[in-house]
Amino acid sequence: MLCVESPLQKGKWIMKKWQIIDLIRSFSIMAVLGAHSYSNVSMNNPWLCWLWGRFCNNGNYGVYLFFVVSGFLITNAIHNNPGGLKNPSAVRFYVQRIGRIWPLFFVCLGAGIIIYLFMPSGSDLYNDYFPIGGDFGFWFCIPTFMFNWFMTFSTAFYSNHWLLLWSLSVEEQFYFLYPLGLKKLKGGGYFYFC
Repeated sequence: MLCVESPLQKGKWIMKKWQIIDLIRSFSIMAVLGAHSYSNVSMNNPWLCWLWGRFCNNGNYGVYLFFVVSGFLITNAIHNNPGGLKNPSAVRFYVQRIGRIWPLFFVCLGAGIIIYLFMPSGSDLYNDYFPIGGDFGFWFCIPTFMFNWFMTFSTAFYSNHWLLLWSLSVEEQFYFLYPLGLKKLKGGGYFYFC
């Protein structure tokens, strides 16, 4: 959604929905879900199997596309807030981002903690969630939103439940650095936003 000034009431901002953005997001999400479920789908028709395989092999592009769309929407939201791109309100920006990211983060973390505390450590479910027992680095990287770096250097494979934190970590790092970068560039005339 984009904020635009209402033509009926000057100074009043309304939300404008761009359908193309929703279409791109939908495609991105389907590509990612397809990549994660590729091995779980069996098809008898070789043509459909080939088509599904080509679609699922592009799941990584879905992630990249989703990040680009998010960056566009974030830039537009900052542009329409008081201060604009040249002097963004970091506090306002962070409060808005926390409200969107943290609920999903806490649901994911809560489910993992429940399994960690209440499942026997040798069970299949526990071992899927915590292949190396949930060491210090694992737990440290979750609340600091550095899980993407942990996954890069970890030799263990974590369940899809925790892989969600990879995306959230990348987003949070961008959200942390982006307004600071905009403030650093303020007044330099580096940005043109149509």
